[in-house]
Amino acid sequence: MAEIMRSWIFQNNPAIWDMSAAVHRVPEMTWSTSQHASEIAPGDRVYMWEAGPNAGIQATGEVLDRPSLRPEFPAETPYRKKPDPSGETERVRVLVRVDQLVDPPLLRTELMSIQELSNLSILKFAQGTNFPVTSGEAEVLEGLLKDRLIQPQSSGVGRSIADALEQVLSQYVEARQNAAFSGEHPIFGVLQRLTQSLAASQPIRSNSHLKVKASAGQGNWAKVPWVAIMDDRETTTTQKGTYCVYLFREDCSGVYLTLNQGVTEPQNLHGPAEGKRLIRARAAELRQGAMPLGGSGFQLDADIDLRSTSGLGADYEASTVAYKLYEKGAVPNDEALLKDLAQLLGAYETALSPVTPPATLGAVLAGFSKALSTSGLRFGTRHDETVRSFLASVITKPLVILTGLSGSGKTQIAIKFGEWLGQEHLLVIPVRPDWTGPEALFGYVDVLRPSSPGGSRPWSVPNTLAFMLKAARDPLNPYVLVLDEMNLAHVERYFADYLSGMESAQPILPNLVQEGGEWRESSQDPNPLPIPRNLFVVGTVNVDETTYMFSPKVLDRANTLEFRVATDDLAQTPAKPTVATATSQALAQALLAAATDDSWQESHPSPHLSEFVSHVKILHRVLSNLGAEFGYRTYYEARRFSSVYFALGGTEWQNALDLQIMQKVLPKLHGSRRRLEPTLSALGRFCFDLGAVDDQANQFDPVAATTVDPRLPISFEKIRRMTLSVRANQFVSFTE
Repeated sequence: MAEIMRSWIFQNNPAIWDMSAAVHRVPEMTWSTSQHASEIAPGDRVYMWEAGPNAGIQATGEVLDRPSLRPEFPAETPYRKKPDPSGETERVRVLVRVDQLVDPPLLRTELMSIQELSNLSILKFAQGTNFPVTSGEAEVLEGLLKDRLIQPQSSGVGRSIADALEQVLSQYVEARQNAAFSGEHPIFGVLQRLTQSLAASQPIRSNSHLKVKASAGQGNWAKVPWVAIMDDRETTTTQKGTYCVYLFREDCSGVYLTLNQGVTEPQNLHGPAEGKRLIRARAAELRQGAMPLGGSGFQLDADIDLRSTSGLGADYEASTVAYKLYEKGAVPNDEALLKDLAQLLGAYETALSPVTPPATLGAVLAGFSKALSTSGLRFGTRHDETVRSFLASVITKPLVILTGLSGSGKTQIAIKFGEWLGQEHLLVIPVRPDWTGPEALFGYVDVLRPSSPGGSRPWSVPNTLAFMLKAARDPLNPYVLVLDEMNLAHVERYFADYLSGMESAQPILPNLVQEGGEWRESSQDPNPLPIPRNLFVVGTVNVDETTYMFSPKVLDRANTLEFRVATDDLAQTPAKPTVATATSQALAQALLAAATDDSWQESHPSPHLSEFVSHVKILHRVLSNLGAEFGYRTYYEARRFSSVYFALGGTEWQNALDLQIMQKVLPKLHGSRRRLEPTLSALGRFCFDLGAVDDQANQFDPVAATTVDPRLPISFEKIRRMTLSVRANQFVSFTE
């Protein structure tokens, strides 16, 4: 006997449904699974049992999928004698293929006389729809059935998919033109049957990630109805991502099988014109990997003709990667259709599979560190650790503030970062003292110039806004905006809108386009855009009598890195840095992918996460006792920093914690000696031994000589300097 998975007897009530007739005409049918639903699986053997006076096995079959909530197939309706007793339209059902009929049926009376079947569950208790059959019992049943099995009339070359496609082609235009839109219309039954037949087909059943969905519109008839096949690892909606889809021409003269893309989300994000441009570019890119389809009769170009001039139909023509037309009245049989579908699904899988493994963040660190050294910019003995801290900060949150000694390299590392990602993706803007509002970044409507014939006003657009719009329309590449000397003006006054938009992801960026040398609101999509996720802002800071302090609002949303120069580092040969060599696309994409994935740290947890988190909580308790605790944002970003830090080659969780105290906690401390010295003492004690939360913690003296090294040396040294400063000046801030 051929090896089988599990075996079941599925029972039917002949008073409700005429199974004995259905198995002759319906090749695949649904079956209620009121018992054992969690155990029934694809590939299981099924003995189809009809109850009643002549109870017994009428046919054999195979389970095609797993039980799920679903309606009956429309093809089963003619064989129903009574409504479902439960009154439910949808029940937990499984799809079963009819393989062979049993002629004559193997009756209950015969089975009861066989000793090996004395414990057959349906013979002992016949209430229910699903009964397990042991492997021994199945072997006996197969022996009894081997001379009774015949092929059903419905077997052979199938037409269930082909017929459904032809029905849509024949009936849809009439429905759209003359019938009110309603889910009760017969065309929805045809689409449902088509969806179920596709879902049960071998090319789709063999991949559990593939889902089939059809649409004839939402509230109104669609001009171009469709049946999509989506890999749930890529997308679960036709509004975005890549998927396979049958697209019916608007005049229903034919139906295309296509490899396609979602059009709604790109156009919502980038506007109709720019969204369509990005869609066309992505289609061209995907065609490179789908070239083998050309040998199977597929076209790989943008010339698909859906006979549509507007709406989603025209958009789909822009988004199509590959296509094959089946003309009305000439749709091939299911065997040919499924062969084409299998070919397309193979190309789909290739499109979703990276050709080469993505670059690691470790490779990103090595590449940027080498580029800095080659350009002549080095940070002494702590070069790699400085670069690691900078990159971890940028990836954790796309806002980084660089402070410290003038001439220590903080502006240069920001510029080199942009050059490394591509000079066309870098903009350096010196902040001016007269930046008193958001207009410095976001521009303003120029009311002194005339409106366009359509009524839109021209805008005065600073370089910063033009650069942000460029980044928003090129989301596949990282962009770097360097705000040099960003505290020469009140940061909160010109930067508050940006901070709000970055945190909330709300659209605040005016959606402008250049027309005839002037910037105006897009006539196609005037709605504002969100701050682009691929934009990194690096601000440099110097402190003197001409600059302003940062508010906690700003510092809480950034990592603040301090740059100092050790005496030993001055031994290096000084030279003016040269332009950094641009990196590969792979490294730029690896950095961007991590930076724009808010849950990256969940899929890449640091190896010592529990120790790191437990000490962050101890730190929070220390600060809470002093009224200086941090909130959820700092906690979340510290965890994220830890994961990124380790992915960049960090080895000790204490180093990650040390950097986060230095970059997220200490920058927000400023004030008088009376208010701040207890906090510095308690933090000094924590950084010294990673423990104390006792009442004596704020009596610790960070300046006193110690016989052992502190556990968090970077933060401890900063606390020591801040303590000396507050004692000398009676006031201190992070910038001392």
